[in-house]
Amino acid sequence: MELSSSNWKICEICTELKSSKEMFRNKDRCVHSICTDCIVKHINAKVEDKVAKIKCPNWFNCQQVLELHTCQKIIPKSLFVKWCDLLCSLAIPPNKRSYCPNRKCLELVINECGGIVKRSECPKCKQLYCFQCNVPWPECNNCQRFEKDDKMFKKLAVSKRWIKCPTCNYYVERIDAGLVFAINVGRSLHIGATAHYSMSSIGYLPR
Repeated sequence: MELSSSNWKICEICTELKSSKEMFRNKDRCVHSICTDCIVKHINAKVEDKVAKIKCPNWFNCQQVLELHTCQKIIPKSLFVKWCDLLCSLAIPPNKRSYCPNRKCLELVINECGGIVKRSECPKCKQLYCFQCNVPWPECNNCQRFEKDDKMFKKLAVSKRWIKCPTCNYYVERIDAGLVFAINVGRSLHIGATAHYSMSSIGYLPR
């Protein structure tokens, strides 16, 4: 059979002779002669490398991106799901997404409620975990320690009659002799002096 026949083409990647049914078409975005086997391997390699926007493997002459739903027909379902998760991760800010810590699940979980979410339940495997730290609940020592420190600091602020500065949101106390400040940075208390305000900065806590 002649190679010039319209029913047979040579793949530009593996250089093997393939029938027209074995060739991939990128929804008219590009018309390079690449077989479906090579496209599937290419997509799998890119997804493993955490690349979401996958370009045509003919990187010397083509900058076209592979069309997701066209590729869905030829790639395994598990690979398609991983690719979709990568694309979602590009569109969703890091503080709005997390992944289930269950190694058998690793489901992408999105914060649709707003605010700071801590104790969460994976919608797929029902694993309870910390949304902020991506560890099983209640093994998240960091969040629990931070909450304890915040409560202690707020109690101290009440006992010392410290108030929040309306400009910078720091806890402050008016001091007549000298400008002394204490700032709760990184959950540890720092003492020093400042000339920024006529009131001493006593510590910053979120609203």
